Amino acid sequence: MKALLIKQSVYEGAIAAIHGMSHTIYRIVVPSANNLCINIFGGQLYAFTGFELEAGEYELIREIEVQDELIQKVNDYLLAKKAFDELKKEFELILSEPRSKGNEPNV
Repeated sequence: MKALLIKQSVYEGAIAAIHGMSHTIYRIVVPSANNLCINIFGGQLYAFTGFELEAGEYELIREIEVQDELIQKVNDYLLAKKAFDELKKEFELILSEPRSKGNEPNV
């Protein structure tokens, strides 16, 4: 699948931005997959869709080809994460119940 390899400066927070303490990261952006963005930062792999390619906020390194299977695995992960995140309300109800004797949540 066709993708863009870009370089971008990012900041860990407002104070870092104010003091110009940026990190340079490389991202893979797949426009045909809802602007899927994949990058590694701090040893963690990140992926999300809807990345905005705003002119002037990144440097295009080159166009690349990424295996379709890799992109499919990332999309599968994002769908599973969305389904997991949707369980939050149910768990909030369970976890907010009083913990009095005889009223423990059934988990």
